[in-house]
Formats: sequence, structure tokens, C-alpha cells
Amino acid sequence: MVFLEDDDPLFRKDDSTIVDALALAAAVRNGGKENGQHVMASEPILGPYIQHEVLKIVGRLALANAPPCVCRGVASDIYKLIDVAGNAMREGYRGLLHGLLPSAETAEEAGPPPGHENGEHDEHAG
Repeated sequence: MVFLEDDDPLFRKDDSTIVDALALAAAVRNGGKENGQHVMASEPILGPYIQHEVLKIVGRLALANAPPCVCRGVASDIYKLIDVAGNAMREGYRGLLHGLLPSAETAEEAGPPPGHENGEHDEHAG
């Protein structure tokens, strides 16, 4: 991975981007620890689409007489790329939303919602 200087323009968050260099670096660092299908498993709509498209790509390789180890390697690389990109996007969105959503500490300080003071809830409330 390319190491960037602190004053590199990539470290300056642009309003037109979601992912900054730090989010991408974290996603790349953490992306190699899994099998590359974490994002697919956590996205029930997007996951099957990605899997279908990867199978089409691998199928084309197989039809072109690529060895099975090459087909598996390409599929693995694509899944890892998607995983890193998905994690970087999530991290970028967290950065955008930071400060807009209440944190866990803020929610605990606020106490339980009305009617739930004793850990009970009103089953008839709607």
C-alpha cells in the first residue's frame, strides 16, 4: 500500500467524497482478515446480485480454459475487493453521520423512553 504524507491532499476530506484515505487504509488493513464475503453476508439484497455477477465472470474464465485455481483466485480477489470497498463506504458513512446520531452514552444518560422506567413497557401503547 502507498504510504501518504500527512499533508497529502487525499487526507483532506472533500464534500463530494464518502471515503477518505484513512477509512480506505483501515478497510484495506482489516479486509485481508476475512474470506472477503463479509459485506455480501450483511447485505441480503446486494449479496446475491454480487455473487451472481462473480459467478458469471468466473464462468467466462472457465469457458476460456482457465485452470480451476485461477478461477477460484479471481473470485476470491473480487470478493475481497468488494469487501474492502463496502467496509470503506461504511466507515465513510459513519464519519459523515458522526455527531448527527446519538451515541450509546448519550442514550444511556437520557434514560429509558417514557413508560419504560422500570424495564416494563405498555403493551397497549401504539
